[in-house]
Amino acid sequence: MPNNITIMINGKQFCCAKNSTLAEVLRQYSIQNRVKTSFALAVNQCFVGKDHYQSYQVKQGDNIDILTPIVGG
Repeated sequence: MPNNITIMINGKQFCCAKNSTLAEVLRQYSIQNRVKTSFALAVNQCFVGKDHYQSYQVKQGDNIDILTPIVGG
């Protein structure tokens, strides 16, 4: 049984440990991609509030969209 799963984050494949929470995946992704903050997050096109990041367990094939604020005008 594999210990890693593959998910999609912002349209790109991302490997993480099986049984990872959304909070753990975001932390790992943010470090690898130098993302400082997120504004909103959707899993499989459904909004997930920050209060659920610790309890949501990612699954093989999940599609995560991370939206970050854009400064300027």
